Amino acid sequence: TPRPTQPLGAMPDSEVPISDTPNLPHLRVPKYHDVNGFLIPFGFPPENIPSALAYTPRPSDLFIATPPKCGTTWLLHTFYILLHSGSPL
Repeated sequence: TPRPTQPLGAMPDSEVPISDTPNLPHLRVPKYHDVNGFLIPFGFPPENIPSALAYTPRPSDLFIATPPKCGTTWLLHTFYILLHSGSPL
């Protein structure tokens, strides 16, 4: 049987082969930075982590979170219109 070269969603430039799994040599795991005990995937600048951990939200901050592929752009546009008195972009 052919083996996949990488798992779904894998990023080849940010992963290394698992060497201690002889039965599954095609699997890959992401590389991480250890920043003050937090494992941060490569691709995220580790120098930004301390400021992110020190972030304190203000009462006026608004967070919009949606699952992937569920109309995020549509929802952001809708919120923009609501926050700007119904004036579209």
